[in-house]
Amino acid sequence: MNIFITTLENKKNLKEEIASLLSREDIERAESDWHAKRRPRHCGLTIHTGVGCSYQCVYCYIYSMGFPRRMGKYPIPPISIIYALLSNPYFVPGVNGTFLAIGSVTEPFHPLITDFTIELLHLISKYLKNPTQASTKATITSDTSIKIRDSNPNVSILYTFTTLSYHRILEPYAPAPEKRLESIENLVKFKVHTTLFVRPIIPGITDKENIKLLGAVAERGVIQVVYGSLRLNRQIYKRLEETLEPRLLRLIKERIRYSIDNRQRYIYSTDIKKKLVNEAKEYGYKVFPSACSANIDSRKQSCNMCNYGPCGDPSNLPVVTEGDIIELMEYLGIARGNISINIRDNGIKIFGSRLKQYPHVIELIKTLTRRKLTIY
Repeated sequence: MNIFITTLENKKNLKEEIASLLSREDIERAESDWHAKRRPRHCGLTIHTGVGCSYQCVYCYIYSMGFPRRMGKYPIPPISIIYALLSNPYFVPGVNGTFLAIGSVTEPFHPLITDFTIELLHLISKYLKNPTQASTKATITSDTSIKIRDSNPNVSILYTFTTLSYHRILEPYAPAPEKRLESIENLVKFKVHTTLFVRPIIPGITDKENIKLLGAVAERGVIQVVYGSLRLNRQIYKRLEETLEPRLLRLIKERIRYSIDNRQRYIYSTDIKKKLVNEAKEYGYKVFPSACSANIDSRKQSCNMCNYGPCGDPSNLPVVTEGDIIELMEYLGIARGNISINIRDNGIKIFGSRLKQYPHVIELIKTLTRRKLTIY
């Protein structure tokens, strides 16, 4: 059976099913919502269960994007977010569908947001089946761990640390490291797929504390990690300048390879990240090249959609044939032209088609095959 056509039919049927649960007003709000419009990146689509964050971490990028320093639930309910996703032409539902990531502009397990997030995780598991992860630094109790596991057994939790000793300065209202280590222990105890997320790397802090952090987390049963670099713009740099001692600020400043303005850009940290990765591997950790790799691991899948890949076992890449792509084009009424298709584990190349005119179809093919796609 053609995986592309089956997925499109399933998406259509799911949308109709969810629509039957909503009022006309709910449908209109969902269709105009951000989740119904944005095109995913290769690492997936960010999902918002809240708006803003009260932790007020000094390095955080969301405040310079206009998000508030307080917690608030997302303005449409979880079931409407599901409908919004199904209305998004770029979204692909299913086990091999679009990667979903919760927690990019809020703390999804803050007490004000937890029930909303768990309900959404449940609905994703019930209706969509997509690989889903959530990043957090909240206190996760045993009870919450059980709810997370029961709502979505395959969810991937990225548990975030930046520092052990500078947390009161850099993360003034976030849980202390001791509470976070307890949270990791609870998640592991109740068999929730958990990865250490060291983000952002602060030169002079994270690199000095890495081995101690790895040891503390390994004692709680987590031996996989993702490292993420520091993003700066004028506002973030100013907050760091007002907070950090001159020595640490100088170490950051040395790594800025651009003029600081309102754009968010990463500082140079390749050498630090290499050191951290080597230390983690020596400690026995599995090191993922990016956050979505942990999501792939939680589902025992494989992906080769970007230059970080292949992630996971390449033998687990979905099987697809030239005929599948041709049948899809015929199903959608897309003129084939003098088409030539080359499918390999490292990517798909399509020559002589008009697919460039159909970005949502390109997204469908790329996502379901988990491969780079080049159209000529």
